[in-house]
Amino acid sequence: MEELAYKDYLTGVYNYRYFHKKLEEELKKTDSCGKPMSIIMIGFHDFKKYTDKYGIDVGDKLLKDLSSEMNSIINKDKHILCRFSENIFSIILSETDEAEALKQAEIFRNKIDKYLHETDEHGIKFLNFSLGISVYPCLADSKEELVKSAVEAMQNSKHSPTGVKMYFSVFSDLKDKLVQTERELLGSLQTLLSIIDVRDHYTYG
Repeated sequence: MEELAYKDYLTGVYNYRYFHKKLEEELKKTDSCGKPMSIIMIGFHDFKKYTDKYGIDVGDKLLKDLSSEMNSIINKDKHILCRFSENIFSIILSETDEAEALKQAEIFRNKIDKYLHETDEHGIKFLNFSLGISVYPCLADSKEELVKSAVEAMQNSKHSPTGVKMYFSVFSDLKDKLVQTERELLGSLQTLLSIIDVRDHYTYG
């Protein structure tokens, strides 16, 4: 019963609940052994438009097929595939640094791209997708920041020629060079800038 509670009803891969449970376990493991871990976010864009045009059943079949394709290349000893939201999948990579995470992301990108272009039905080959990567603890120092940064990288990679992007910001680079009190000040500044950015998006005139 517990196993079923952690599986996505549609695709059969692990669900959002299990993603957070396993991610917490991996972060503790990293803190204990000192080896980094990574996550990859894979988002399929304009998915609602796709289901509006071809129907929910067609969209559901596509999600099942895509998850099956990704599952076929998962290293089950080190990787965990989860359905993060309706059109976003996540992969937890145990004991994986930036270079290896980027290599794995390229493998998944090529697998998905090949499937989409070889499946000549319902406009599947025109569906766009992108991948984002983040790594703990070098690019993110908490579970929340790890997830947020991977999603941000995924969204930014929509405009990347390869469709794959590693999360990076000047804040991440600076954190390695600062003492704790300076890191806290930097975190406050980053939060303030985020608030300003949100206000700017919703301010007219």
